[in-house]
Amino acid sequence: MEYEPGVCNIGVAEMRKRYLIGMVGFILAILILSFELPITSWIMATTLFLSLFVGFEGAYQGYLRFCSGFGLRGVYDMSEAGNDLQHVDDEDAHRKDMFKAVRIHLYAFLSALVLTATVLGYHL
Repeated sequence: MEYEPGVCNIGVAEMRKRYLIGMVGFILAILILSFELPITSWIMATTLFLSLFVGFEGAYQGYLRFCSGFGLRGVYDMSEAGNDLQHVDDEDAHRKDMFKAVRIHLYAFLSALVLTATVLGYHL
């Protein structure tokens, strides 16, 4: 794999990190639901939403081979070990990366919002 602006900015090691972060978010959401706390309280609903957002963000970043944070900062890491940040020098490439990063954030936000609303609707 190699860096492609707006398409791919992380290698396998970084993808694994994103999947792990996503799993942590989803596990936290499952734990919140398993305690059967009053999910209708705004604190619990917000906590559920945030954990789902982290879960979806990690999953989308791993699946799409693109780190939103790297895209916004103008860096990429395609190394095997995931420890070799390179700077994006081309302005057009950075713009493509920022657009992709915002799309991933939006996908994660909307996915978490829909799932949280579904859970809230079920518990009302």
